[in-house]
Amino acid sequence: MKFNQTATPHPMKFTVLTAILITLFITNLEAQQISFSGTWSRNTEKCNAGDLSINSIPVEITVKQDGPQIVISRTSKNKQNETITYTEKLNFDGALFSSVVKPGLNKKSTIQWSADHQSLLENSSYADDQGKKIQNKKENWILINDSKTLQIMSIMEVDGQSYPMTEVYDINK
Repeated sequence: MKFNQTATPHPMKFTVLTAILITLFITNLEAQQISFSGTWSRNTEKCNAGDLSINSIPVEITVKQDGPQIVISRTSKNKQNETITYTEKLNFDGALFSSVVKPGLNKKSTIQWSADHQSLLENSSYADDQGKKIQNKKENWILINDSKTLQIMSIMEVDGQSYPMTEVYDINK
């Protein structure tokens, strides 16, 4: 009498195959991750500051994206046409980074990738030197127009009011 024997996968082979597939998936996901590196100039005609001054949108953003870190320098001009630049060094691990935007204005931010690794999500809070919260801002960074345009959709919250803004920047060549 013959017994029907069914083949069962060897547990070790299954574990190795699973590990290989996961590694390939993660490698593919990282390869699809886009880079925001470059110097970006504000396209004032396409920006929408809503009820806020256009000066609330930086005139230039320089981004250096390298592995687990992104360095963002923002240059703005105030009403007196003075230039103000501040730099953030943010890690994609969600660690909080503190910077001084200008005397009396401190910023704390985190940044992370969206689930599909096609956009960046930055959350920031601003406070004075005594720690009194002034505003919060949430930003969603995406590249459009064949990566020639950086678009940042943001919501700024000040005194219980929400101000949606669209920041548009063109890559410098």
